[in-house]
Amino acid sequence: MSSISCAIGAPLWTSQVGANNDVFQGTTIDMTSPVIIKSSTKTSFFKLSKYTMSFLLPSQHQLNPPKPLDPLVSITEEPDKKVYVRSYGQWMTTVTDRWNTWQLSKTLDSVGATYEGKHKTSVGYDSPMKMFDRRNEVWLNVEVDTALSAAVTAGAGSQSQLG
Repeated sequence: MSSISCAIGAPLWTSQVGANNDVFQGTTIDMTSPVIIKSSTKTSFFKLSKYTMSFLLPSQHQLNPPKPLDPLVSITEEPDKKVYVRSYGQWMTTVTDRWNTWQLSKTLDSVGATYEGKHKTSVGYDSPMKMFDRRNEVWLNVEVDTALSAAVTAGAGSQSQLG
């Protein structure tokens, strides 16, 4: 899966990518879903954190991606990975994102699952114009393949019950 990545904040990015913007050599790329935001879980609530915001590259551009004009924008290939997921329906804010990450961590800890806790991924599927019934997720990377199956075997629950 190819994605467009940018290691800057959302205001600059959204002003660059959209139906009327030309960020790539003569190519306009509309917004895609989901929006994927990777960040540290160890940042203080009041401290600005560095994060990477990524958008899926539409299929017509996958084989021959356009070259970004802005040096802060890059095309990256995301490898397959396994993640633990917690879905939620509120707006993705710092508070809801941190709370849902904490809830997912707490659930995983309760069943003895092993996960990489230094970074998290926040995923938004809806347009900023959608007011209700929103779909967002937080992801934590699986550290050991057998962690979830061991928890399920021990009777702790199923994958759909985690988070």
